[in-house]
Formats: sequence, structure tokens, C-alpha cells
Amino acid sequence: ASSIRSDGSRRSRGGMRHAPSSDRSMSQAMSSNASSASWESRPGIGSGDPLISHYPPTSPLGAAISLLCVMVHWNLPRLPGCCCPFHMAVTASKLLLKRVSKQPCNPLWSPLTGWQCSHCTCMNREGKEACEQCGSERDAIDGAAAASGTPVAPDFVSMPEG
Repeated sequence: ASSIRSDGSRRSRGGMRHAPSSDRSMSQAMSSNASSASWESRPGIGSGDPLISHYPPTSPLGAAISLLCVMVHWNLPRLPGCCCPFHMAVTASKLLLKRVSKQPCNPLWSPLTGWQCSHCTCMNREGKEACEQCGSERDAIDGAAAASGTPVAPDFVSMPEG
């Protein structure tokens, strides 16, 4: 069972936050094109030490889910030539990332360093008792599941087998 919140998102009994899009569109977004194997097999991605060395890297699934959760907060202008609202948001994201990547280098930039969610492996601010991405409660032992190398997909995302 889940409840609809005023911002359109849903929260299940387990506290999991769901983006205000259908389960089907979220599952489609996480198809084989965005699978963890495809991200980790790309040169330069998934290899090397994480920026915050005492935590494992955020999983490709966790990173993709956090991008999708951010995109649903945008009320974008319609872009001509896009097949659907989802791909319009992806196109806008690419354009924004291209613009942001042209900013001067920032050697002091860092991901959040407070704690790592053991459910989705995203980083969080210290003082937060629930993950800002998936809504999971902070574990007594931060990153226990993440350290095992087996991130858990939130219940609204299905990953293809194989």
C-alpha cells in the first residue's frame, strides 16, 4: 500500500519514496540500456577508486534512479521533435549537462560525505535519518549492503535478467 503526497510522489508502507510517474515508465527507463552491466563496462566508468574512499562507489542503478527522481521535478518547456515527455526530459538533461560541463574546474567539488544508503548506495547529508533518494531509513551500520557489492533495487524499478 502506498499514499499519494501533495507533491505527487508516493510513499509506501516501508517508507520508500516513488517518483510521480507510472511504475511502467520507470521500469522502461531502467531497461537493459541503463543496466548496471552496461554502465560498469564503459571505459573509465566503474573502475578506479571512489571519490569518497571509505565508501564503495554508488551503483549504476542508484545513480540512474537518482537522475530519474530529479527529472520528475522539472516542468520543462516542450521540445520539438521529442517522441514523449520522458525523452524530452532526457534531452533537456543532456543539454543542461553539456552547459554545466563548460564551467571552470572545481577541485573542491565533492559528493555528499555524511553517509551512504545501504539500499540504493546514494550518498546523503549527515543528520538525515532517511535517504534523500529512495527514502530508506538510515541503517545502524552505514553502507553494509553497499559494501557487499549487491545493491538493492527499489521496488518500483525492475531490472532485466542477465
